[in-house]
Amino acid sequence: YQNPRSLNQNALFHVWVRQMVNHFKPKMPELTEDEMKNVCKLRVLGTEDVKVGKKVLTGQVKETSKLKKGEMYFFMEEVYQWCLGLGLQLDTPADSEFMKIRKSQA
Repeated sequence: YQNPRSLNQNALFHVWVRQMVNHFKPKMPELTEDEMKNVCKLRVLGTEDVKVGKKVLTGQVKETSKLKKGEMYFFMEEVYQWCLGLGLQLDTPADSEFMKIRKSQA
């Protein structure tokens, strides 16, 4: 058994998504939070083929809901670094699961 992503990780990621949407709004005023989440997932996690009955849906964006705690940390770290490269400093509360895992990695 491995721990699934935490609610704390998920909540912080949603805060980040809102921050990213606000950052990109001047150039992309129609950008939604769902679209921003998909951009992040596609950039970091990629796609997978999903079997539905006898059909296979190819190229589906991977879901974060299936990630384990460590995988979610890796995903978030990649998103965090990508945003830093774009000049966007995302909020990282000291008591967040993200920062606790980050400190344990150091």
